[in-house]
Amino acid sequence: MVLDPERIQALLAQALAAARPSRAQAGALQLQHLALLQAYTEAALPAGGLALGSDGRPRDAELLQRQAAALAHNGEAAERLMSKLRRSRPMDLRLAEALLWGLRALLQQPGLDLEHLGAVEAASHAALQRQIQAIKSSRDGIAHDILQAFIARSREAAATAVALTHYRRHYGQLRLCADAHGVQRLHLEQVNRYRPVSLVPFMARHRLRMAAEWHHWARTPAAELRLWRLDSQGRRGTERRVALHKALHDGLVVTAPDPAQEPDLEHGLPLHDDQGRPCPYEVEWRLQLVLNAADRDMLVNYAPLVQPEIEVEAAALRHFEVQVGDSPGLRRTATGWRLDRTLLPREVLAVRLRWRGLSDADALTLSPTGEWRQR
Repeated sequence: MVLDPERIQALLAQALAAARPSRAQAGALQLQHLALLQAYTEAALPAGGLALGSDGRPRDAELLQRQAAALAHNGEAAERLMSKLRRSRPMDLRLAEALLWGLRALLQQPGLDLEHLGAVEAASHAALQRQIQAIKSSRDGIAHDILQAFIARSREAAATAVALTHYRRHYGQLRLCADAHGVQRLHLEQVNRYRPVSLVPFMARHRLRMAAEWHHWARTPAAELRLWRLDSQGRRGTERRVALHKALHDGLVVTAPDPAQEPDLEHGLPLHDDQGRPCPYEVEWRLQLVLNAADRDMLVNYAPLVQPEIEVEAAALRHFEVQVGDSPGLRRTATGWRLDRTLLPREVLAVRLRWRGLSDADALTLSPTGEWRQR
């Protein structure tokens, strides 16, 4: 396993900033943080790895704190771990997991996963390095900035822990309604159904959350989330309806499982059981959306979407025009559109919707935010 030193350094900087030390204290505190990580990894050196209690947490947390304090007096020992990480040297999975537990304790973030540390299998990391060298060696005619973008995307792909397969988005119940201010709004139901799969040998979780811009709070007045555990044949088991919580967080509107009612989903949907065996699920998000009479929706995700499909209720096409933005590999199907490749993380596929009753002349009367008042 190879971890990303830049991500780990960013987490250590986050821990240091949270402690708010004085300039004189910062160096000593940083050394203490490194010593804590060193203590956790040294405790995992025996064949069994880091000893965990019945609650799944490190059994000797207090002892590890004392060992870290002793290591902090020896700056060379504490710095040794970071030196190894900077060289991107492979490490055993049990050591990587111990380092993860140390960062969880340091940051007080139990939901932190190896994915956040940029974990890549050693073989995949070696293949990535070969790809990067191949890209660099064939740079003729490629601008430097574009070349670096290719390399950054390659690194991101290698560290991807979860992909979403069988992804299908359906738009239905499209209707035009005037609101209390006389503005014509497009109301519809958007259904997203998919199956998350783990791409890594370690424990992976799929974070169940929908995020929207801060000013789009009223754009999604209602949302539902359903889960189905799948059997070995891919057949659905019992449906689980998940209680959701909607809140403003870091400048975004975030809809996610309510931690008070769904504590087991607070840090994501586990894709492996306690023995490391795959736990396949099907996920369905059902959103009620309120858009303008002419508007744009987006298909975008932090996880790669494998050959996603977009469908529109056939009856709605009599009254609404729907277009899906141009993208390599996008083609029309009998029911909508299909992308014959993977949509990369944060890559956007635009979906444009417009009521057919709007003419080109009406575009001149829309407000700067696209609102249309019937005259």
